[in-house]
Amino acid sequence: MSKKIKINDDVIVITGKYKGKIGKIIKFVNNNYIIVDKINLVKKSVKICNNNNKNFILKESKINISNVAYFNKKINKLDKIKFLIINNKKFRILKSNNKILDN
Repeated sequence: MSKKIKINDDVIVITGKYKGKIGKIIKFVNNNYIIVDKINLVKKSVKICNNNNKNFILKESKINISNVAYFNKKINKLDKIKFLIINNKKFRILKSNNKILDN
């Protein structure tokens, strides 16, 4: 089964603490979780070395894929994606304006 969102897609968080924030997908953790740039930041402790005196760094944590939706920059709103098969090739299409997304 194909995923409706892919890496480097802009997504908007629709539920939770970061509701309304927009970011790009960095990577997929597994089938249900993704990591979004500058969303769901957590403190991570690190060992102290000679050059770095910081004990903590901010790192993106995983977020459930059901808590995000594709963000359409043209209309500045979230948008739904559907699939269309043309000549045995599957394309992602935006439902609002039937524009084909790059594959």
